[in-house]
Amino acid sequence: MKYLKAMGFGVIIASLCLAVETAIFWNTYIVLVILIQGALQGLAAYIIYRKLRVPYTVKIIIHSITSYILALLMVILINQNVHSSQNISQWMISFTISWFAVYIMVHIYFYFKNKREAEEITQKLEEKYRENQ
Repeated sequence: MKYLKAMGFGVIIASLCLAVETAIFWNTYIVLVILIQGALQGLAAYIIYRKLRVPYTVKIIIHSITSYILALLMVILINQNVHSSQNISQWMISFTISWFAVYIMVHIYFYFKNKREAEEITQKLEEKYRENQ
């Protein structure tokens, strides 16, 4: 697991280097919009899941709406031609389905990850309880 984490950090650093290089040699505006959107997504998730004192289901709903709006704004800012598009409704349907699929996959991953961690904690607590009896 330590090796995977180290590799993950390496990928993060490489991604940041790639973003900087892309901003310098490609289109700074697009890279900047994507980086700002990613930072806002992270900030929104932190605030929603760590600071809000509402039921978890409400947090998921607030997060999904916030995430959708941020992603939509990013795509609109990058694709200025969307405003003049003839099939804006088809584009919006396609974007919404794609976004929803990605959002659901991320939540399924975290659901199973959290479930596994909760089972491990429960098992450790049961072992401690048995030792103390």
